[in-house]
Amino acid sequence: MNLASKHALVLGLGETGLSMARFLERRGARVRVADTRDDPPQLAALAEKVPQAELALGTYRDESFVGIGARRAGGRRYRAVRAGAARR
Repeated sequence: MNLASKHALVLGLGETGLSMARFLERRGARVRVADTRDDPPQLAALAEKVPQAELALGTYRDESFVGIGARRAGGRRYRAVRAGAARR
């Protein structure tokens, strides 16, 4: 899967969120990670393994979701990914 220059948003920075961020980064995506916690458990690992990832901590803000499912903010598109969710 080639995600070069695509924007991806990962919600949650536990083990699964970190894994998803690494997966997306290895496939060329521009990664944004958002977590409601001020100190999520994999914060240091994200800085080490995906240092170019954008990070939004604390209460979710509208700007964390800009472009999800639509082209906005300069035409950027973000793809929503729910880490750890089973497919149905």
